[in-house]
Amino acid sequence: MKSLAERYRLFDILEDPKGKRPTNAALLARFGIIRPHMLRALTRFRNEIEHEDALPPPIERCTEFADVVWYVLRSTDNLMGLRKAEMAFAQEIANGYISLDFGVYFDGKMPSVPLWAEMSLDLVSQRKQTDWISVNLGKKPRIQRGNLHFEGILTGMGNHVDTVWRAYFELDH
Repeated sequence: MKSLAERYRLFDILEDPKGKRPTNAALLARFGIIRPHMLRALTRFRNEIEHEDALPPPIERCTEFADVVWYVLRSTDNLMGLRKAEMAFAQEIANGYISLDFGVYFDGKMPSVPLWAEMSLDLVSQRKQTDWISVNLGKKPRIQRGNLHFEGILTGMGNHVDTVWRAYFELDH
């Protein structure tokens, strides 16, 4: 889990007003990579045996935990292999697209995920909108054929960041 969080620089994208850093498991659960309930049980099981000299549970329960470990490893293995660099939303936006370049962010070349977009003017606001993607503009936007063309970097504010990252991890890596 630590390797996944580091590989995708997940801690760098969080803006926690309290400055509290989540656990690796909580972070991966937040982005839909793992389901935390059984993992907590597995961690508790391991800690009790390793640190408190507790007796192991029955063989059947140990087998269930072995299956959980297998599932977590199997479901995250593809994320440790090939890492997609780009993602685009084209069909979901009428008359436009958004393209995000995760590769330069993963490589540490950018502080956040850069994006390029072309979309209808009614889908853009200069004021903060609830659940809208916030972008720090890199260049002055231009209007062409009734659409706004702009580029910038994804900001780390609000639930929309989680939505973008969840969409990324739902890709078939």
